[in-house]
Amino acid sequence: MLLDEPRLPIAEAADRAGVHRDTLDRWTRRGVRGHVLPAVCIGGRRYVLLCDLEAFLEALNEPERQH
Repeated sequence: MLLDEPRLPIAEAADRAGVHRDTLDRWTRRGVRGHVLPAVCIGGRRYVLLCDLEAFLEALNEPERQH
């Protein structure tokens, strides 16, 4: 269930990722290099699931494939 997943407020997720909160917010709205970080809204506040943040950062660190 969604509410059972560890979730982080945008500012805390940004700290974990080592980026400014505006950068993390941009990742949730527009993405980067074809990847968009999912965010959930609970009670009017936006959160990032820890598992989504980890998967997103892993995807960004993968080398780009040449066709």
